[in-house]
Amino acid sequence: MQVLIEKYFDRQSHRGQAASMPPANFNEAEVYDRILHSIKRKKTGQRNRKVLLKIAASLALVLSIGFLFYASKNDLSNSLSAANLQEKEVGKGQVSKVTLEDGTKVWLNAGTKLSYPKHFASDSRKVTLIGEAYFEVLHLAKKPFIIQSGAVKTVVLGTSFNISAYPDDQKVEVTVLTGKVAVITPEKSTSKTNTVFLTPNQKITYKAAGLKTAPVKVLAKESIRWKQGKLVFKSATK
Repeated sequence: MQVLIEKYFDRQSHRGQAASMPPANFNEAEVYDRILHSIKRKKTGQRNRKVLLKIAASLALVLSIGFLFYASKNDLSNSLSAANLQEKEVGKGQVSKVTLEDGTKVWLNAGTKLSYPKHFASDSRKVTLIGEAYFEVLHLAKKPFIIQSGAVKTVVLGTSFNISAYPDDQKVEVTVLTGKVAVITPEKSTSKTNTVFLTPNQKITYKAAGLKTAPVKVLAKESIRWKQGKLVFKSATK
């Protein structure tokens, strides 16, 4: 077929000669149709390749933007979390007071570190305590105040209480002055937790070994004499 086409166009270029007629077995209409079909098929293939390339490029762009957005969102979230975190650390022989965003007042004893958000979440108020602190928590019925002290979690709505959670003591003590406090501790050798409710002048002690004493009756105000810079000697001989 290619030879016949070449002969045809070669003869057409020499007009006025008798040899300009196509060979007898040359079907001009069929050749013309085949040429058009070939051209269309080539254009279609090129068009399809262009479309596929555009789709691939668009998909790659979308994926790239999505990845960058996800990465930047995580980075932004992390940076906002880091920026939102506040820490107050008190040196030896010192006592310091912190007022949180919600109006809650916290007195920190010597050697204590309190980590808290500059802005609380919409559904809760969470802080972390290492050491000893006295809390006067502003009452917010729909936003519980939660203190994480090692393995112990203390949950309140609005009350005053003292938490002693020095790592060297290997125990956490919670003493309630006013209101009601829920103390949540892990069960030994299980994934379950145990919740004990404390009322005024009650104290509970959780030991690192997993042993927990039942609430005991105490004179709660003695547990915060350190707040006025006073030392308390328990069971001391004269």
